[in-house]
Amino acid sequence: MALPWLPSRDRSEFAPHSEIAPGVPAGSYRNYVGDNGNCSSLDGPFAKYALRSGCPMANRTAFGYRHLALAALLLPSVGKAEPAPNNATVSVSVGPLRNGKGSLSCRLYTSGAGFPRNLAGTTTQRVKIAGGSARCVFENVAPGTYAVVVLHDENDNRQCDRNRLGIPLEGYGVSNNRTYALSAPNWQESKFSVEAGKDRALSISLRY
Repeated sequence: MALPWLPSRDRSEFAPHSEIAPGVPAGSYRNYVGDNGNCSSLDGPFAKYALRSGCPMANRTAFGYRHLALAALLLPSVGKAEPAPNNATVSVSVGPLRNGKGSLSCRLYTSGAGFPRNLAGTTTQRVKIAGGSARCVFENVAPGTYAVVVLHDENDNRQCDRNRLGIPLEGYGVSNNRTYALSAPNWQESKFSVEAGKDRALSISLRY
């Protein structure tokens, strides 16, 4: 059975010219196709039946048109996905920083399980420091409950340097600004809500 998107040649090679192109006298095939089979003219009554005649160029041309049409249908589906209408943007302003060294690491948490050491499901951004402050932006955030932890990574080693007692040697902060000298922040004090379609702007101070 012939596939519907491919030119069919199931019977044209054995059909008389008068059947292939009604009104075209028998033996006039060359007038439309040409002696070299290049289909140089397809303007006559034979044009409608060019594909059925097995005309090589016509087959290739029609096959190409069909591929172009298919590509045109697929193009909209491969474009950049639009953000969901209910999602929001969470912007985090951090400062003052004690110097302009290194970069600022911002981490968005989606769960209180093991907070803040458990990094599963988190989203991290690193931004350069401009002057005495820096800003991170999390886009396309779904409605829910979150927390943010920030770190002034002064030596850019992508980790929080600590002393022998485990106390951070670099500036850190958390959403709602509840930090402690001898203990880690907790989820209940650090969490905040993102409502559908409503952006959130946070301001975090660092503890050095």
